[in-house]
Amino acid sequence: MAKKIKFALEMADGTKVRTIEDLREHFNLEAVIGYFLDGKLLEWLEDRFYEKEIEAVSALKHDNPDFNQKLCEALGIEYEGDDISLEDIETVNAKKAKLKQLTSDEEIISHAAETAFLQEELADLLNEGSTTIYLCGEEFHLPRKVTNCRYIGILGEPKVHINVETAEELAELNIVLEHVTLPEQLQVKVPEPEEQEGMVQNRKERRPYKPSELFSTIIKKEDHEKVEKLYEVAQDILGNVVFDPDLGTRPLEKVVRESNLKGAFSRWLEKIG
Repeated sequence: MAKKIKFALEMADGTKVRTIEDLREHFNLEAVIGYFLDGKLLEWLEDRFYEKEIEAVSALKHDNPDFNQKLCEALGIEYEGDDISLEDIETVNAKKAKLKQLTSDEEIISHAAETAFLQEELADLLNEGSTTIYLCGEEFHLPRKVTNCRYIGILGEPKVHINVETAEELAELNIVLEHVTLPEQLQVKVPEPEEQEGMVQNRKERRPYKPSELFSTIIKKEDHEKVEKLYEVAQDILGNVVFDPDLGTRPLEKVVRESNLKGAFSRWLEKIG
């Protein structure tokens, strides 16, 4: 007979408890209620033969008004009056189960409590003050009046509607949209083929080759022809660019002009030419 592998219960602090002593030390009521509702708590106790706790937990009914206190007493935990809604936990568990049918990604499943599948669930989360909401569905209407909120599409890109006209207005409201299909007024317009062709033509508008006076003085005529050809090739390849063949000589030109050496410099060039 194969040996059954005993699973651990994970608490809110990340601790995986395997004994009743560990459970009491790291006890988290919300986590334990979740395990009670899905039957794992009773199975965990039965695997370890904690007969007293098994009897007490088996007798509990989740619709009892003092359920939280009775559960703590059944496990030997001092009840601290925590007001945790079983209905909320059941809702989260149902969302987890739904997500597990759609994905095995634990990161997505871990955000079940902040996930909305329907518009009604989105409204509930907003009323509870959630500031990050995961949208898992086809279409949602987002309120403009709820600011400082982040909406993230999961398992697809749901279409969202919101009463703003520009991305700047959305930013002013501090509303962030991620992995969703934006409303038409917020989508970036892609140019039509005719517009794209016009853009290419404008980009390739040719500019005449006009070297500076100093550049003309120090470069031989045949070299000028080579530079001009290079300039024409650069325009063909790069399009409408500002190409300055004199970039390296600009500082020298400034010195010559400001020091009145232009005439002397020209005579010196004639001597060495």
